[in-house]
Amino acid sequence: SADNISYTTVFIANTHDNSLGNKIDCRTMSSLMSSAKMLGDYDDLYQQSYDDLILSGVFEVTNTTEEIDCKLYRNVAKLVLTIDNQEGSGIIINSVQLKNISNKLFYADHLYPYTETEPSLAVLSFFDFEKESLNIASGEPATTLNYYLSRNMRGQNSAAEPKDKNLNPPPYSSYIEVMATHEQRGTLLRYIFYLGKNSTNDFNLEPNYLYNVSLSFNGMGASDDNRVEDLSE
Repeated sequence: SADNISYTTVFIANTHDNSLGNKIDCRTMSSLMSSAKMLGDYDDLYQQSYDDLILSGVFEVTNTTEEIDCKLYRNVAKLVLTIDNQEGSGIIINSVQLKNISNKLFYADHLYPYTETEPSLAVLSFFDFEKESLNIASGEPATTLNYYLSRNMRGQNSAAEPKDKNLNPPPYSSYIEVMATHEQRGTLLRYIFYLGKNSTNDFNLEPNYLYNVSLSFNGMGASDDNRVEDLSE
């Protein structure tokens, strides 16, 4: 090749798909970036039968390159969710469900830079994980759940406090839905916690990152907290 010309080399690993070459469009960079594995459920994100995750990496090559040393990155994010229903909270945690999960796992995910709203909603669609029944009474030991999630970069809003994060969230941002029952009234409570790089105003879910979310319930929740919905009202 000519001097001073750089070629982008993309590495993809752990697909376990011998026909992948027929599914990826490499004619242009944009078509390669849009090539994706369609997700139908959680098992499509974490390949349980192989105990691995799909990886990708990018390396620039010139005519003077003598060795390729390319790092590979996970094409999914990991969420570690801890739910602690404290003694005397007055509620019973019934279930948890992950919602607005992008149904595309991009093969060459590491080509995407860290930018908000990337990719655009025009190329995405979404699904919900199955609801997970819990039945955690107050005072029981904390429960920890692990999830793998696909890229969903939705940007930020103007919230200044965690209780206001749910006001005007970007469309199709990924979130955790917790359903609970009020112990005395027997009425339902709904809690929504949006994912992102903070608990205040960020809605970006980026692959190859670990998101630790700890939810500690010591009561029903404040009436001015927009993450809390009392369904009896």
